[in-house]
Amino acid sequence: MNTEETAPGTSASPSSSGPGDHLLVVRGKHTALRVKLPETGTVNLGSGPHNDLVVREIGVESEHLILHLGPTVSAEVRGADSGWLQARKKGAPLERPLDPGERIELGEGDRLRLGSVELEVLPEPEPLAPVHDDRSPLGPGTVVVAPESRALVRLAEQLAVAGADVLILGETGVGKDLYANLIHRRSERSGRPLLRIASPAAYENFLRGGHKDQAGGTVLLDEVGGLSPSAQLALAQLLDQADRRELRVLATSNHDLSAETQSGRFRKDLYFRLAKVTLRVSPLRERPTEILPLAELALSLSGARVGLAPETRAALLDYGWPGNVRELFNVVERALMVSGGATITPEHLPSELAEFPMASGRSVVSPGTNPAEGAPAGSLRDELAQIEKRRILEALEKYPTQVEAAKALDIPIRTFVNRLDALGIPRGKKKD
Repeated sequence: MNTEETAPGTSASPSSSGPGDHLLVVRGKHTALRVKLPETGTVNLGSGPHNDLVVREIGVESEHLILHLGPTVSAEVRGADSGWLQARKKGAPLERPLDPGERIELGEGDRLRLGSVELEVLPEPEPLAPVHDDRSPLGPGTVVVAPESRALVRLAEQLAVAGADVLILGETGVGKDLYANLIHRRSERSGRPLLRIASPAAYENFLRGGHKDQAGGTVLLDEVGGLSPSAQLALAQLLDQADRRELRVLATSNHDLSAETQSGRFRKDLYFRLAKVTLRVSPLRERPTEILPLAELALSLSGARVGLAPETRAALLDYGWPGNVRELFNVVERALMVSGGATITPEHLPSELAEFPMASGRSVVSPGTNPAEGAPAGSLRDELAQIEKRRILEALEKYPTQVEAAKALDIPIRTFVNRLDALGIPRGKKKD
C-alpha cells in the first residue's frame, strides 16, 4: 500500500534559490516522502531504524546514503549496491552508476536511484506550520527550544496532515504521547477522540473488536514493544484485516524494536506494519538547551516564586537525566518542598545529582566566566572535558568526515555535533 509521508526542515541547494527553498522527494513502491531539508548538517537515509529517513524498499541497504547540507546539497553513497545517478545538468541528460563512498553534488531535477527507490531535489516546498516561541506546539507544560525538537514538531505536524500511521520511539519520560497528541490534534480526525490503549485489559478489548468503535478515528497503542507474543500476533492480524481508511494507528515504544525483531522478541511482520513512518524523540541529555527552560517551567507551573542558584543550574546541566523530562519535573518538585520556598541550592537536590559529575559530558560555565576558569584547576570536571576534547580532535584528524569520527567514538552524530559546539571545536574542521 502506498503511503504519503512528509518531513520537515529547510535546505540550501546549488541552484540560485535561497536557503530553505528545496524538498527531497523519495518515491518507491511503498513510499512517497516529501522532505523539507535543514539548511545545514546531515541527513542519513537507509532501511535501518537508526536513520533520519527510514526507507524500507527493495535495494535500499541499512545505511545507504548521507545527504550533506550547507552552501550546496550533496549525496555521499554508503551502500555497496550503490545505485545510479540520473541527472539533468544544464539540460543535458546523464546516467551513470555510483561507486561506494562517492559524493555527488545535487541540483534541482537531479535524481538518484537506489534499488527500487528514486530520490529527487525539487524547489518551493509547501509552507510549513510555524512553531511559535510564545506557546509550545506540544501543549501546556512543554518546551520546544532545541533545533531537533523544532524539526520533530514540524515533521509531526505534516505527518498529521498526510494521514499515515506513525511509530513514535524514545526512552521512557521523553514525551512520546505529546507527539501522538499533536499528530491527532492537527489531523483531519481531530474531531473524534484519540483512544489510548495502555493497560492489558484495554489491549484485550481492542483486539477483540473494540477498534470498531473507533471508525474514522485514531488509536494510540502505548508501549507496544511490551506486548506478549500472543497479543502481537492478534494485533498483526487485526491490522491486516481492518479497513485502514477507517482507523489510524499511532504507536509508541521505549524498546529498540528493530533489535527486538532480530532477537525474536517482537514480530517482524508487526514491526514493518507499524514502522512505515517513524518519529524518534531524543532523550533530554541530547537536548541540553531545554534542561534549564524545563526546570524554569516546572517552577512556574508550581506557582512558587523561587529561583535556581547558579550552582544548581550547573548541577542540572551536568546530570544525565536517565528518566528524561519526567524525572526533571520530579526533581524540581522535590527541591521546592525541601527548600521551603527559598532559592534552590544543590543541597536541595537528590543525592544522585551530586554523585553524577559530568554525566552528560558538558562543561558548564557561568555567564561571563572565562571557560578556562569555569572549574578549579585540576578538577575532575575540567580534566574530563579536556580528555573528551582531545579524543574528539584525534578522531577528526584520523577520519575524513564527522560521521566517521562520531562512529569511531560510538557517539550518535547529533550528539557528536552538539559536543563540538559545547567544547568550542569548529564544525567546519571536517566536512560533513
